[in-house]
Amino acid sequence: MANKSKQELLNEFQRDYSRAISFYKENDLIHFNRDIRPAIENFCRLLIFDVIGEQGYHDIENNVKHIDPSGRLVPQKPGYSVESSGWIKNAKFALCSLRSYCLLDNQHKNLRKKIDSGLDQLSAQYSETSETSQHSGSEVNAERLRYQANLCIATFPALFLSLKEYISPDLFSFLSSLPRIPEVAENGVDMSSVILEKETALSALDDYTQGFKRQGGVRFIAILPENASAVLGKSILQVFFKIKWSLVIDFNPDDASADTLFASAPSTTTHIVTNTIDVTDGAELLNWMFARGRQSLSVVSGTQLLRSFPSEFKQVFSQMVKAGSTDDYVIVSFCDSSEATVLTKAFDKLEDVFEGWESVEKRCRIVCLSKNPEFSEKIKTWGEGIDFKPYIVPVDIKDFANHMDWKIAPTNTERADGRQLIRGKSFDVTDDITRYKAAGIEFFGPQMAETTSSSIWDFYSGAEINWQELENNCDANRDLYIKVKSRIIEIIKNNRNNVRVFTLKHRPGSGGSTMARRLAYDIYKEDEADILSCVPIQIKSSKNIKNTSDYLSKLSEDIGNACILAIVESKNVGRSDFDNLVQRLARAKKRGVFFYLEPLSARFSESKLSDVAFLDDVLKGDESRFVAKYKAKGLTETAIEDAREERRNHSLEVIDFPLLLKEDMSSESLSNYVAEWVENLPENIKEFVGYVGFVAHYSQMGLNQNLVRATWYDSSYSHYTLKGYDDSVMSAIYKLLIEEYSGDEPLGIWRPRYNKFAVHLIKAAWGENWRIRLPEISKNFILYCSQSGQLGNDDQDMLHSLFIIRRDVDFRAEDVGRKNKFSLLINDLEDPERAASIFKCLVEAYPGDAVFHGHYARFLYEKASSPSNNVLADDKLFLDAQEQLDIAFEISPYDADLCHMQGMLIRRQISALKKEFSGKEDKSIDYIEDTHSAMTDWVKEALEAFDKSIEFDPSSPYGYAASCQLLREAIEFGKILLQKDDFSFCEKEPQYSEYVDELGYRLDQFEQVCYSFKENALAQITPSLKIYNDVRVFHRDLIGCGGGSIIRYRDLYSKATGEMRGIYGDFLVKSILYSKTNTKDYKTAYKYLKDDERKEIEKVLQQKRSEGDLRCYDSLLKLYRYGKKEYPIDSAIDLLRDCESQYQASEQKGWGYLNACYYLAVCYSALAIHGNELSSELVNNARKYFDEATNLAHIFEKSTINSFCYLGDKKDIHCIVDKESEGMLVSGIIMSIDNNKGIMRMKCGLEASFNAKGMDKFKYQGKPIQGIIGFKYSGLGLYQFGDVETEENTEEEIEEIISNSYVPDFTDEESIEEVTAPAPSGLKVLGTIELPETRQRNDNSNTDRTYSGVYDKASDSVRCPEKRYPLKVRTKKDIDLYDGADVLFEIGTEPQKKDPSKIYNFAINVRIKA
Repeated sequence: MANKSKQELLNEFQRDYSRAISFYKENDLIHFNRDIRPAIENFCRLLIFDVIGEQGYHDIENNVKHIDPSGRLVPQKPGYSVESSGWIKNAKFALCSLRSYCLLDNQHKNLRKKIDSGLDQLSAQYSETSETSQHSGSEVNAERLRYQANLCIATFPALFLSLKEYISPDLFSFLSSLPRIPEVAENGVDMSSVILEKETALSALDDYTQGFKRQGGVRFIAILPENASAVLGKSILQVFFKIKWSLVIDFNPDDASADTLFASAPSTTTHIVTNTIDVTDGAELLNWMFARGRQSLSVVSGTQLLRSFPSEFKQVFSQMVKAGSTDDYVIVSFCDSSEATVLTKAFDKLEDVFEGWESVEKRCRIVCLSKNPEFSEKIKTWGEGIDFKPYIVPVDIKDFANHMDWKIAPTNTERADGRQLIRGKSFDVTDDITRYKAAGIEFFGPQMAETTSSSIWDFYSGAEINWQELENNCDANRDLYIKVKSRIIEIIKNNRNNVRVFTLKHRPGSGGSTMARRLAYDIYKEDEADILSCVPIQIKSSKNIKNTSDYLSKLSEDIGNACILAIVESKNVGRSDFDNLVQRLARAKKRGVFFYLEPLSARFSESKLSDVAFLDDVLKGDESRFVAKYKAKGLTETAIEDAREERRNHSLEVIDFPLLLKEDMSSESLSNYVAEWVENLPENIKEFVGYVGFVAHYSQMGLNQNLVRATWYDSSYSHYTLKGYDDSVMSAIYKLLIEEYSGDEPLGIWRPRYNKFAVHLIKAAWGENWRIRLPEISKNFILYCSQSGQLGNDDQDMLHSLFIIRRDVDFRAEDVGRKNKFSLLINDLEDPERAASIFKCLVEAYPGDAVFHGHYARFLYEKASSPSNNVLADDKLFLDAQEQLDIAFEISPYDADLCHMQGMLIRRQISALKKEFSGKEDKSIDYIEDTHSAMTDWVKEALEAFDKSIEFDPSSPYGYAASCQLLREAIEFGKILLQKDDFSFCEKEPQYSEYVDELGYRLDQFEQVCYSFKENALAQITPSLKIYNDVRVFHRDLIGCGGGSIIRYRDLYSKATGEMRGIYGDFLVKSILYSKTNTKDYKTAYKYLKDDERKEIEKVLQQKRSEGDLRCYDSLLKLYRYGKKEYPIDSAIDLLRDCESQYQASEQKGWGYLNACYYLAVCYSALAIHGNELSSELVNNARKYFDEATNLAHIFEKSTINSFCYLGDKKDIHCIVDKESEGMLVSGIIMSIDNNKGIMRMKCGLEASFNAKGMDKFKYQGKPIQGIIGFKYSGLGLYQFGDVETEENTEEEIEEIISNSYVPDFTDEESIEEVTAPAPSGLKVLGTIELPETRQRNDNSNTDRTYSGVYDKASDSVRCPEKRYPLKVRTKKDIDLYDGADVLFEIGTEPQKKDPSKIYNFAINVRIKA
């Protein structure tokens, strides 16, 4: 095609523009759009021709060149051309080639804004004409069409005028001669100017709000008047949600009509605020607050609204501000004069929300859109009263929506490939994905966030590896990966109904995160191929552990309780929150494997645990894979050899390879590289990047730029965000840092490109001696952060990790070591005085933060008790610590951690007192008595503090551990005070007898906590068990376990009276029990008692019962359960009811009360089932106590769906058995099957739930079933269920069972291993049932057929679908079979020993399946 001359372009533009004007006058907007489209394109062609000249224009026209954003003509990429709206973009860029266009004075800046806005509007009109041409007249929105046409007609003349300075006189003269539209004038008002005034005001609002784009942690809040939907009109309601609002406050109570903004809000992301606690941070979900209530519930107005709304606004907004990151907020009000008063009263509450007006000014902007001058004046007057300037725009919500309609490009969210499919692409979670993300859960898969940040940083530049890069195998596998992956797969295959934790400890920069993502990718692919049943996810935050746990449970249920592999990094979820999450999921009986990543800077101690691994940053055997991988990417052998030489031929590190590839340097040159780029930055930005390194080095977390706004904010240069700086500054920043993204949304959270950059960034900012300046750096950082006012939870966590405690450590644990008691930063200071100055700065900056006060106290008392100090028990350090704790308790009086600290403070004082006493040579009697008195008083106070910590956090073992250690220390101190050679004084000295007795009781409680959670592999349980075992041995040695001790206590018990008789009775019982076991697990001792020993213990315990001692009931129940003597269930119920009433009378609800309610439910259930007839009284009693046990179990954070005992065939208390294998078969009718959960109803009226996966409800409902009954806190479960093998029930019997309605509602989910036990002989069962094919018996076994199955190492057996029972292994072809291995085998047979007429099957030739 021949190139067009300038005259041809002028003629074509004039023709099309004139036609468009003519059609506009005739109100023919369809044809107006047809002709204005080529007019816009030709106008932009003319502009380019005029600005860059004929040759440049023709080069663009011929696809030889194009104009880049800086205004330069650059070669066009092959296959690319400038077409359609591309001419508008190139016209915009062409103007940047003019020096005068880029001047920074206000006049030229304003001109540039007008031109950019005008060209943007033409671009929007161009898109509109394209869209209009695709629809028929009936589909076109006439109102929108008219608005866009009016705006376009008004824009052209204004744009011509703005361009005057930058175009040739001839072109300007030509443009000025074009026809205008005088008809636009209406009632003497030039409508063109009115439209432009609105657009100019709204364009200025765009600048003020960054175009309503979420970047750098900005959230948008809308306040809607009651008539907002009516003013907008039905046709543009959806436009309002082009902006991603975080909170909408709606004064319209209509929650039912279709034509409202509420009804038009995106349903998958809208969260209706019903409870202040549930308000989210607005990052993913839109919080919707009905300011006047809801029509479907209740509505408030007038005085009631004026009274209630401001405080509700404060509560909702405060919760939002505290959740997530420390964000900035733009509040946009569309209200009018009727809401002015209530609005200003609500705005007054901002001072409380942000902790002062200074912080409000920094973090909050108020925008009021209203055409009502009276309303605007009221808002302006309110602002003047507090020296705060609201931004007022004289437009209404409709003008705003029309402007945003063309200003914000539509998002393409309905891509065909945009579905998030899991479980082999069989389950779609797309509609829920935002809610999962709000709960901190993100899915792995092709839709895994590949953000716009990928255009700046890829995997080799330091970004996290994304899905496409995993697909392309951009990573190089470490040697460790094969072992880790094999172990995870083994856990997944063998993990039935519990939660497991695998911990990867890794050096920063070793590729731990990459390994975790590779693992998730591989597991996803194996699940997709139906090799494994597992859904990989990552948990990215711990904002609300309960929500995260709830959504994990929901996911588990949705995927049929398939295994979940959760990747969790300690920088995102600290150890305490992680343990809480694991515990919650274990309680819910879900299948999950947590892959927990912990960075490790210290020396790694080899672990005997199979589920802990260590990844070093130094490459050894796996270096060759890195060499091969990076050579394929273009890295030369010479560069690798040079790097080795720099490292003196030592092994290369992981970071060396991407650095060599991207920056042509190794890690040896990091310091110079970082310093050179930092040197290119302005001074204030140097400080900013220094703090990014500071935070990353000491907390492994990113830095929210809002926290250190003072380092980069400069309003005079429009640096409202860090990205307001010019390209040269940002290019240098991008060489050093990476910004975190959520999808396409930049979060304003920065981290070093590589972990190893962190220290070098600190050096570049503060010099080589930066460690000496640590207190100064830290205090300045704290000061910057405090200027933000109320911090978000994520940033509070960062400060806690930076200054208080490492995220992978629980401060309450006794085995963390002195260096791990506080953060890495505090340890680096070495000088306690310098560290104390930082804590002092923290509490001064955040006087209302109980955590900082509490840990300042902890620092002081740990400092006082360090080996290098020799302080007295009343030293000022202890007094100052108590003062800080007193302040903390005033802020947060019911905090378990603070109570624990209070107890530990007193423990440390007792230790100081002991040290002081031991070092004193001349000890007078008065001194000894005073010391003894002080010690006993402090022991009492410390026990009270630990008891409170247990009350507020009953599931934690730390309160029990600390109180047991305290009592041990008190007894040991007593030995010194009383100058004794051994501990025999504990039998004669009442105070110490009481301590020994109390220690025994607390050990029993401690034991119950430890063993309740041991199966969940929680980090807190392992060290706690060690403490338990050590103190239990100490207590056993105190009591004694030989015959002499028993005789002595028997004698003391018989002679004693009052309180001492009870104590000696406890000693007697304990000594007998200790004599029955050599293990520290003394709870098993009850099983080995002789009859005379049982009688003696029973006599003691019954005496204590008569005296109202609550502690005796657990022991009595164990005594009767494990004794050989018959003990009626009715008697057990009497015992437990007595226990219940004693607890209620004393208003205590501890472990003993939970046990009493649980075993009452078990006993009533056992009576009902053994009675084998309808018993509404027994069933109702069982339901009552199961409900109470469930509620108490939730308080204690114990699993409500684990069975702790089972129903045996005995008729007395011995019907309660500990092992599933000891249970008897019970039959009933399948009442329902729903979501893989079945319900069996028994003749007595009780129900038991079972796993009905694979069972068709229409086929099996109403059929008989039998299995073993297990007792959970929440009710009955059916285990080892299967078909009934004796005669069927009559129709009348089945109907009687089905019609029985006296049933507890036990709704906890569970998954049960699908195996069937043979029925014990002589048991009467009901009917027969045909189970799914995999459970049916198949006796066509022979050695000619090869079977496949899974090897179980513990039982040395194999399971296969064709056999209902595991088959014992007789012979193996592979001797190194591992647990969970997929195997092949044949079946051998022989007659059963007990009944030769029956066949016994076993597995032979077992070998690993290739």
